[in-house]
Amino acid sequence: MKPIDILKEAQAIQDIWTPKDLVRFSGIALRIARLRGSYHWHVHKKEDELFYVLSGTVEIDTDRGTIRLTPGQAYLVKAGTRHRSRADYGDAIVLLIEPESTITTGEPWVPGEGK
Repeated sequence: MKPIDILKEAQAIQDIWTPKDLVRFSGIALRIARLRGSYHWHVHKKEDELFYVLSGTVEIDTDRGTIRLTPGQAYLVKAGTRHRSRADYGDAIVLLIEPESTITTGEPWVPGEGK
């Protein structure tokens, strides 16, 4: 395997809300995505999802409040947590670390489910 130039990948990614797999290992996917604006509310029923911000500002809304992340910060969204991510202050680049089985668009949220 060749080294992954994450900063080069970050500069190259143009599509928004379209995570790209950088590498898969031991059932885990390391993905990179460009965020802009707000994503829809959703849930990953069985998978945790770790957001790591490379650039920009990302806010993650949950039923318990909003978490604001800046470059170098990470936040773990636990399985079953209804959430949405936002980049309201310009584009943001994030790494997503999650099981490779994770549906990156999320699963529909049903009232009464989730945390």
